[in-house]
Parts: sequence; C-alpha cells; structure tokens
Amino acid sequence: MPTGPLLERLALRIRVELGLAYPPARHGELAHQLAQAAHELGGGRAAQWLAELAAHRWSSAQVQQLARYLTVGETYFLRDPACFTALRDTVLQPLVESRRGRQPQLRMWSAACCTGEEAYGLLFMVDELLGDERDDWRLELLASDVNPDFLARARRGVYGGYAFRQACPAWRARHFVEDDGQWRVAPPWRDRIRFFNLNLSRPDYPDARRGLAELDVILCRNVLMYFAPEQAGLVLERLLACLAPDGVLLLSAVEAGIALDAGRVGTWLGDGYALRQPVATAALSGRALSGRASARMPPGVRHRGHPAPLSPLAAPAEERTPGTEAERAMAAGRYAEAALLLERRFAGDGLSAHERMETCLQLVHACINGGQPEQAEQWLAHARALDRLDPRPYWLLSLLRYQQGRQDEALAGLKRVRYLEPDFVLAPFLELQIRLRQGEGERAERVRQYCLALLAGYADDALVAEGDGLSVKQLRLQCLALGRQPMENRS
Repeated sequence: MPTGPLLERLALRIRVELGLAYPPARHGELAHQLAQAAHELGGGRAAQWLAELAAHRWSSAQVQQLARYLTVGETYFLRDPACFTALRDTVLQPLVESRRGRQPQLRMWSAACCTGEEAYGLLFMVDELLGDERDDWRLELLASDVNPDFLARARRGVYGGYAFRQACPAWRARHFVEDDGQWRVAPPWRDRIRFFNLNLSRPDYPDARRGLAELDVILCRNVLMYFAPEQAGLVLERLLACLAPDGVLLLSAVEAGIALDAGRVGTWLGDGYALRQPVATAALSGRALSGRASARMPPGVRHRGHPAPLSPLAAPAEERTPGTEAERAMAAGRYAEAALLLERRFAGDGLSAHERMETCLQLVHACINGGQPEQAEQWLAHARALDRLDPRPYWLLSLLRYQQGRQDEALAGLKRVRYLEPDFVLAPFLELQIRLRQGEGERAERVRQYCLALLAGYADDALVAEGDGLSVKQLRLQCLALGRQPMENRS
C-alpha cells in the first residue's frame, strides 16, 4: 500500500491526469484504492508499478484503467425530482414552444453520466414532453463518462431493482421490460443515447465534430466537487462554451459555491443550480444570468460516492478512511454487508461508549444508503438513548425528515440541535432552506443573516463541521447567493 512521499506524488499525478483532488484527509481512502489497482494491474511488481505511475504521464488507456478504481458511481432513477420538474417546466417547455414548426430539435448532454440512469431519465422526460409530436423532432442525447465500466453498463441499459428505489412500479413498467429478475430499457428508448468516453479534465471540448457544441442542456451534477479548485473552474468554463446561446448548464446544489467561486452567478432550478452561457456584458458586469429561478432552495444533499455536505448519506469525515472491513464495504457501496458487519460490532463486547455511538451513527449511514430508512430511524433512536446531549443524531434525523418532506418535524429537530450546539452552522442553513421552501421570506432572511454571522468567525478555508469537505467560503457563497434571488421567488 503506498504511503508517505509516494502517496503524495500519486495524489498529485491523479490531480494532473483526472483533475480529482485527494486532500490529506482522504489519503487513507486513496491508498486503499491504489493498493487494489496495483494488486490487479501491477501483479508481482506492484511497488514498481505504483512508482512508475507517479513518475510519468498517463496514456489514454491508463486513464481509463485507473478511472475504474478512482471513480465511484452511486445514482438511481428519478433522483432529485424537483430539479427535473423545474428543468422541464422552465427550460425545455419554453424551448419546445419557441422551436415548434420552425426548428424542431433538442440537443442534450449528460456529462459524467455514470451508469446511465440520469441520461435515460432525461430521454423519458423529453419524449413525454413532446408527446405525439416526438416523431417530428430531431432529438440528440449524448452521455459521457471517464469510467469504461460505467459506460458498458449504461449501454446495456439493464438495471436491478435498487436503481428504482425512488420510482413507482407503474413508471418502471412503462419504460422497462423485465429480464431475468432485472429490468431492461424498453425498445422505444434503446440505442437512442450516444454513450462515449470523455475525461472532463482534458481540454478535448468544445468539439463540434463530436456534437459537443451548441447544446441546449448540459447536466453535470455532483462532479465538480471532486475536482481540484483550479480544475473545476476550467471544466466549468469549457462546459459553458459548449452551450447554445439559449442553453443551460445544470449543476447540483452544492456546486453553486464552486460556480460562484469561479465568478459565475446562476439561478436556482428546483434543487439544482443553473448557469447560462454569459454574454459579454453579463461577464463584465457580474450580473445574475437570465432565466426563471425556482422559489425553492435546494437541500444541498449529495451522496458521498457520487458526490453531501449536509447529507446523512455521507459518513462523517473522521469515518471515511476505510480501515475496518465494514468501512471498506461502505466505501465500495456494499451497504447491506456494511450494516451486517456493523451490527455484529455493536452487539459485541468491549466497546467504549464513544465507540458504540460511532458504530451506531455508521449504521445510520449504511441503512440510509442501502435504502432502509426505517432501520436508520431505529439506529438513530439507539444513538439518542446512548447520549441525549450529542447533537449528531438529532441533526441526522432532521435531515432525514427534510428529505421525506416532513418539514415541521425537521424544524423541531433543528431546534434541538441548536439548543445542544448553538454554533453548529449547518442547522440554521438547513432551516434557511426550509423557510424558503415554505415561502417565509422575512424569516428566511433573518436565518440567513444568522448563518453569515456564525461563519464570520472562521477562516475561508476552514471546513464546516459535519460538512463532508464543505469549506466556510463555499457555504458563505451559498448563503450570499440566496440573498441575490429575485424578490418574486422569495415571497
């Protein structure tokens, strides 16, 4: 397993070749990923293989090989439905109406498409939007990823039941056919997406020859936060350059801070952050880009594997280095296995009170990631019983209630969190999101100012507690961005 200066050189090489940032807090995770790659690719000369990997530029084949070990995919159908609803109603519907009969075409790109769920979901949505007119339209949908294994699964279009954990059976039956216990994309939608390999960190786009230009919609969500800051800014600029004049780039909620850091101000679109290609005057003035913003502030939730600064789906920072067998299973996405191992640990003897609490909270993460919210709630109850004064179980329960749409219960939990830990800034930040969703503009503004006051006492590069790598500067920028929302969206 690489350590010390070799591991640091490998982290730098990965930053150069893939754009991915591995700060020291994630070096344990990186060491395990590289050890597995060295064992499988380096064979009997694993140590020498790692040294050569650190010393030389990678070929295209090496980039694809290493991407299998360094990128983790976690996605599912109908993820972030508010974002897709807003995309349909405020972007795609106006485009269809303006082009009907004169320029009947739509061009879209799912960048970093993982195993294809997002791209297929977009295709289904657009077909439904066009209805009986779909045969009159030229629809081009591109989907790219750096991981060849993800692309192979996306091209096959075959998914297990867990990929539909947010989809109703009727929706699945409409778009898929059962195939030996799994579900295959139905014939009307097969082979209609062009999947291809692309390393977003390389300056290979815009490229009109491959269709990466004049695009109406680009989805690049939960990707930029994995990049080093300077690389994230470059990727953002290249993506914007691929847009048509009236096109939209859609990022995840947490990436709003990255966009603002790069000097790009957008608008909230459901639970996502939308940017348009800036015209010269907008770029010079720094004004907000045009487009209708949603009245709802996004939850700021992302999965640790696919990239959540506020999410119970991400293990606390101190638990992310996969040292034990259970933690390695969590890092690999084997949540049922992780939960079983953690339950055995919890039931064993010799654990201190602190270790029992940490195991309990890890079980919460494993259960929620594994699609078992009821079991997660049971472990949260255990955690609260172990220590009534620890704010973390109340925080995780508040997040779970928020995601379930039980906003009043989420607010009640946040009140408890703030009582136990008054300086815990993510609690008022989540309250801010809830108040905006409920249309409580004045109350939301008071909470926003309180968040900014709490953040004022910390350096920009300080990490937010329980923020999964979110910096004080990024959170401050998100708070400031909310203050720029149009008044009609804050009433």
